Amino acid sequence: MSKEKVTAQKHRPTITIVPRRLSAIQHKINPQSDNKQDAHLNNIPDVQSTAISSTILPAKRLPPLETKHDLVDLNPNNRLSTPINVRILTPKTETSRNVKNPKQPNVWSGICSGLIIIGSVLTALTIYLPIYYLIIQPANSQSSFTNITVSGCYATTCIGQETPYRTSTITVIYPFDANTNDASGYAIGTAFGLSGPGYTGYCYVGYQALVLASLYQQYISIPYVNLSQRSFTIETWIMLYNSAASSNYGLFGQCDSNSICLSISVQNSRFVVSFNSMVTNNYTLTGSTFVSANIWFHLTVVYDAVLYQQRIYVNGRIDGISSGIVPSYQGTSTGSLTTIGRSSSLGYGTTYFQGRIDNFMISAGVVRTTCQILNDATLTAYFPFDATDPLNDRSINLYGSVSSPSITISTGRVNDALYFTSSTSYFQSQCFPNSGLDDPPYSFSLWINPSSLIGGGTIIHMSNLIYGNGSICYDLLALTNTGQLVAQWMLSNNTFDGFHGPTIPAGTWTHIAYVYSETNGVRLYVGGQLIAMSFNTPILNIKDFITILYVTLGNISPLGSSASVSCNNVAALSIASGSFIGAIDEFRIYSRELDSREICVLANP
Repeated sequence: MSKEKVTAQKHRPTITIVPRRLSAIQHKINPQSDNKQDAHLNNIPDVQSTAISSTILPAKRLPPLETKHDLVDLNPNNRLSTPINVRILTPKTETSRNVKNPKQPNVWSGICSGLIIIGSVLTALTIYLPIYYLIIQPANSQSSFTNITVSGCYATTCIGQETPYRTSTITVIYPFDANTNDASGYAIGTAFGLSGPGYTGYCYVGYQALVLASLYQQYISIPYVNLSQRSFTIETWIMLYNSAASSNYGLFGQCDSNSICLSISVQNSRFVVSFNSMVTNNYTLTGSTFVSANIWFHLTVVYDAVLYQQRIYVNGRIDGISSGIVPSYQGTSTGSLTTIGRSSSLGYGTTYFQGRIDNFMISAGVVRTTCQILNDATLTAYFPFDATDPLNDRSINLYGSVSSPSITISTGRVNDALYFTSSTSYFQSQCFPNSGLDDPPYSFSLWINPSSLIGGGTIIHMSNLIYGNGSICYDLLALTNTGQLVAQWMLSNNTFDGFHGPTIPAGTWTHIAYVYSETNGVRLYVGGQLIAMSFNTPILNIKDFITILYVTLGNISPLGSSASVSCNNVAALSIASGSFIGAIDEFRIYSRELDSREICVLANP
């Protein structure tokens, strides 16, 4: 067993720290470039992305690649085994008489009319079907409790179809971790306003988020990013401080010297995107989701230059699609001002944002797929634990992580895994954000391979403090001394509940998924099968924390299993908290309720 060194504090163990890899976007992309990056597209095929660094990290699954568009002709013309332990689960026609010389039907006219009708139907189907099957249908595939009875795995899920790791197609990204720096190092932003913008640790991604006050006309000016006459995707996390029921809060804008403007805002509590927003004849799309105050929302705005279409996604789901032909934004670089937290429109003039903005990304010339957008919004963290960069989060959020020196790399269920060798082994990431909802849905998925049935151990430990303690402090998944799986949850009155699952075999890989929603409660899946679910719907006490929660794997604390951490567990469940000896692989956290089809895919890689 490796002896750990003392670092920042006397009893703090030596850890391997993997901070957010914001500098991972190594090469500089000139967002001002007007050069063609992509070929002219008649359809929407997948186009391979260019790697950012000279070494391409191996992926667990081959993800779909973004559709890249550039300058085009934009002229407007889831039978489960029985669950255990808890609740299982013609008008009359007239004849022509005495009619002299009746007119004979024009055969050619009838044929032509029929051909015109057939052509119109085919044209409509040609336009509608791709939009329905590629955008509307997958975007509305919501999680459903009834799906637990579905047998077999289906390919029509978004599991494994994430935005490529460290993709080069993100032109600029602003994490807003206490500065206005673009992660690529190219397009550094400049803060404006009557007083400087602030930052808060109550963020969704990373360490901090930008705080803007509309009263002080605060915003960030960034270097020109060419969005003219091309497709683009803009993504960010936002939280309003005040209701926008009768207000307009500017979120993003780009205007040239001729006041040709692109505007994204929150108007009357709806997300709005507008081209030519400063003139009467503009192209404006309004979303349908009511944007409440003090809740984090993931917003994606897409313009597809092939379909001539604006789209708004909220929390990964389609929220609005433009009708008819929408010409591209036509602004130029001349005198252009590109801003975050400010926009301009004819009806409202120049308006400013009031609240928090986090992880603002622009991908010029790129249309993110529906699955990529869903995963960008809801795949909170993904640690595949592969030998190359084993501690890196491969979600779009790039959360940092730490581990003990006693952890080694071993053969995993998929490629490689982390092997927890001793009582001091642990992995930890501060990667469970607070969305602001009272009882937000979430899902955990991972593979475990215990080395023994005896001894128990913590699989997933939640805490609001770094050493595994705090007002929120419990084992979400753990084993008993005989290797029986236990799932727990924390109630609103700071008490706990839970249930037993099956005994997990030693020396064998087993997939576990823990899923929660306010509607369906806690459900536990083992090997892709529903094993147990809560009698009642828990009300999880996870709203009353400010910072992002710490998730610790394989132990209760970075200080090891002997640490004096006073956490609450359900006594009747006989959890053996502490060190887990064995391997863990493919750890994922989602901010949504996974359905059984998705869990089946995760359990059968």
